[in-house]
Amino acid sequence: MHNDFIEISVIASAARPQYWLEFYENISKNNLVPFEIVFVGPVEPDFNLPSNFRYYKSNVKISQCVEAAYRFSRGKYVFPIADDCLFCDGFLNKLHSHTMQNDMDKVIVIPRSARRWKVKIKSLYHRKNDKYPVVGLTSLMKKDTYISCGGIDNRFVNVYWHEDVHLRLYDRGYTPVVANDCIFNELDRGSYLTKTYGADDHKKLISLWSNARGEFVPKRQDEMKCFKDEGLLYYDQGDKRRM
Repeated sequence: MHNDFIEISVIASAARPQYWLEFYENISKNNLVPFEIVFVGPVEPDFNLPSNFRYYKSNVKISQCVEAAYRFSRGKYVFPIADDCLFCDGFLNKLHSHTMQNDMDKVIVIPRSARRWKVKIKSLYHRKNDKYPVVGLTSLMKKDTYISCGGIDNRFVNVYWHEDVHLRLYDRGYTPVVANDCIFNELDRGSYLTKTYGADDHKKLISLWSNARGEFVPKRQDEMKCFKDEGLLYYDQGDKRRM
């Protein structure tokens, strides 16, 4: 259930508080859209947070932190992002304008990454085929849309869960709207986490969206495995991290 006074919830699995105040100041600059920030992660900040910035401590895996942030969010729209990002001037205003221009019961809005503005599934499969759909590094969608699609599959540990969410929505008739005027940039780029768990999560994505010959198919090949509310912040659910 969303709060009528919050339009956008900006959420993240967060472990780098050294970036958070700059993150907040940057996304707030010249902003007119009522928003909140919801971060979930293992490292508590040693400074006070603004009133519309909530932090929940948790040592669970990355994808589960994001799922918790989704569930704790109160906005009409939800926007997941990394906690080390900077944004173009008026980013939330521009992002929100796309909700006014489109039927948000049928689309998701994909902002542009300064390092990689959009991704096609073909790049994940390392094959050329223009029929593969466009997915984003992140997207803005209605919270109700996210809930209705089942959220993040608990088999993912860190990355590629967002591609899976996008593809499930496309299968249900949603289409992507690429917001070229909404630009963000990651400072750290999460290279350690991607290298540590990326290959395993990539294999999971491929297995869920491939036929027996390893070719992309637009229909998911297995049922969702959802996170449970019980213990969401306290112990890993689904596939575990390598220790």
